Amino acid sequence: MRYIGHLDTMRFFQRLIRRSNIDAAYSEGFSPHQILSFAQPLGVGVESNAEYMDLEVKSLTTAEDMTERMNRETAEGIEILDMTLLPEKCAKAMASVYAAGYTVVFRPGHEPDWDIMAAVELFNGTESVKVMKKSKKSYREVELKELVYSLSVKMVPAGEVFPEGPLSGDVIDDEKKEVPVLDMVLSASSGDNVKPGLLIKALRTLDSKKHRTDSEASAPDTSSEPDTASGSGVPEEEEYPSKTDLMITREELFDSNMKPLIDAGMRF
Repeated sequence: MRYIGHLDTMRFFQRLIRRSNIDAAYSEGFSPHQILSFAQPLGVGVESNAEYMDLEVKSLTTAEDMTERMNRETAEGIEILDMTLLPEKCAKAMASVYAAGYTVVFRPGHEPDWDIMAAVELFNGTESVKVMKKSKKSYREVELKELVYSLSVKMVPAGEVFPEGPLSGDVIDDEKKEVPVLDMVLSASSGDNVKPGLLIKALRTLDSKKHRTDSEASAPDTSSEPDTASGSGVPEEEEYPSKTDLMITREELFDSNMKPLIDAGMRF
């Protein structure tokens, strides 16, 4: 399930908790609501195998019982995997997120026309890769190497990458054809949240620079400089990769010790 917004996800879980007869705690006031929050909103179009939700309850049974009750009432495509009990003064998951692990593949027919294997090798062997990162109001230059904690790529047969078939409208010509699969762990803190698309764009830029001719290399490189000609003070936005090029799955969320968030709690 990938095309569902964060607010819809919140409303779904509020109803799921009520249907499952979970003894949730509610806020006080004229409009009481369940005391729950998610570690980090998931972007529309992104799948996840590791979403975390904090829920305050007034009473509980066992993790196995509560998980089973919620999974009986849930919708197809959403499954409760595990529950733990957090210490009294434990920080909320939202404040604990430091990094996120992703698996990224290109949709059939949208494979890169550049050497992604060489680009990943070049990125891992380069000391500095600076990019322009868009914020709410402007652009700022960031050192991407400091925000990418691991990056690898492997070639996998398309039939294994898409075992249930491609998305609607996509066609796999040869299931034995190998396609690139990237595994990455990126900064996910509130101040330096890096999206997989930004790294993919940087990889393509690295590959294009590697294959420049001597004459092109001698020319000034303005690929990452602000577009001052337009007077806007920001670089021209390039739609690559587009939101439809990639299939992104968030695999895990980590704290500052690079431990999965689930490890902050204890079994009950």
